[in-house]
Amino acid sequence: MPNGRKKATAKRSAAATPSPQAQKHIEDVILLMAKGLRDAQLRQVAIEAAKIDANKVDAVIAEARQQLTRAADFNRDLELAESITQWRELYRLAVQQSDLTAAASARNRLDVLLALKRPPVIDQPDPAGMSPEADAIRAHLIPLALTQDKDNLVEIVRLAALAVMEKR
Repeated sequence: MPNGRKKATAKRSAAATPSPQAQKHIEDVILLMAKGLRDAQLRQVAIEAAKIDANKVDAVIAEARQQLTRAADFNRDLELAESITQWRELYRLAVQQSDLTAAASARNRLDVLLALKRPPVIDQPDPAGMSPEADAIRAHLIPLALTQDKDNLVEIVRLAALAVMEKR
């Protein structure tokens, strides 16, 4: 009985693997999809430009969509673990070869992956209407007429803080 299962699985695997020509057609369709073609336009261009048989084009498009779906499906934790392992190996090799620049680069990237170091966050003024909190701050501080610039929330808050400190 186990032998029968292996044969059935092997047959399914062989049937699931497209021929090299069919795979080329599938890859052509994936490229067309990446260019933004959809539905009838995708079908038309696949037949004309990619030279896919009109009787097979729907099956090729369906397989292309399935392959894209499988490619997009990944386990984030597994990918993160593999990435960390690879960066650790690169770090080890760099140290072993006394390549301090490469070692520092690998360690830096590893620190970011492990969230030991966060990329710098650049504070930017919040444009009007970007968040309810910003709108609430504006509603409270703009009537104080601390500045003529009513759009620069950072400046409004800075001036309000200065005014509060002066009152103390």
